[in-house]
Amino acid sequence: MRNALPAFVAVVVLAAGSLTVAGGGCLPYRLVVAVDWGAAVGPEALREELEAELIRELVVAACFEAVVVAPSADKADLSLRLQVSDYREETEFEYAVSQIGAPDLDTDRLSIAHVEATLLAEVIELQQGSVVRSRSFRQRAQWRPTWHEDPREHARRQLVQEVVRATRKLACKGSATKWSKEIERARRRDGAAARR
Repeated sequence: MRNALPAFVAVVVLAAGSLTVAGGGCLPYRLVVAVDWGAAVGPEALREELEAELIRELVVAACFEAVVVAPSADKADLSLRLQVSDYREETEFEYAVSQIGAPDLDTDRLSIAHVEATLLAEVIELQQGSVVRSRSFRQRAQWRPTWHEDPREHARRQLVQEVVRATRKLACKGSATKWSKEIERARRRDGAAARR
């Protein structure tokens, strides 16, 4: 489990079930975060962990003026949406050479977990609904355990950490001036497309 949030982070309850976390970030935007499954729905626990860890990472990074947790999306300027699809888990077994042919082979095997998923991360400005930034990528993780560990749990945790790190880089990169220009460019692009 990660350490508690830094002391400078102020948490303000806005309404039942909603929350804003303010960290004095350099980007003057309020960001709402949502993680969803694509066409094929995977484990809900994984989706919840991805969303919680992504929010935590953004709060600690203090990139934005505030991170708004749904259902307070109407209080946000930007939406960071992470769609997870084609999630797969596989477990392979291997044996120590010294154990091959031993009568208790089944009790001495090691299981190695492999997990992977396709991710689509998008930052959307909510005034017009324009996609400002996006990245699609395939993330893989594996875990070779010591005895009595659950390799799938460790592999999933590693996958979450890598996905959160990549998504935070997408969201936090750049100055306020750069962000303002990107938002305006996305609005002009979508506006021109709508007039065609």
